[in-house]
Amino acid sequence: MVLDDVSTCELLQKRIVHLEVTNIKEIDTIPLDIIAQKFNNLRDLSLWVEEPAVFIDSLILAVLSMWKDKNLRSFYIKGSLTDDVSKTLSQWVIDESYLDGEDSFYVEYDSKWIVVWFQ
Repeated sequence: MVLDDVSTCELLQKRIVHLEVTNIKEIDTIPLDIIAQKFNNLRDLSLWVEEPAVFIDSLILAVLSMWKDKNLRSFYIKGSLTDDVSKTLSQWVIDESYLDGEDSFYVEYDSKWIVVWFQ
């Protein structure tokens, strides 16, 4: 709702550098495209998916894709990964995204949190 109010959104997009979205029940309800478009100064993004049956694999790729040319420093996503992805997370990120072995990034999955840091 706040994203639809032009004056509020203009004020927030200049000031918000860390955004945390919690209580996510369904991945499709997160307006990632609008967040990526409006919050140009965003440096850290945290998403908390509440539903344990929802896998966050596609959400990771969506964040990587939408913030490809932005100055995002890190993002955190709480949720479940599929078994295949959790076993080979770093390689999966390289295989499925624009990142490659030459890019400087760190990825970790621990206690249902994935952390991606760009250096």
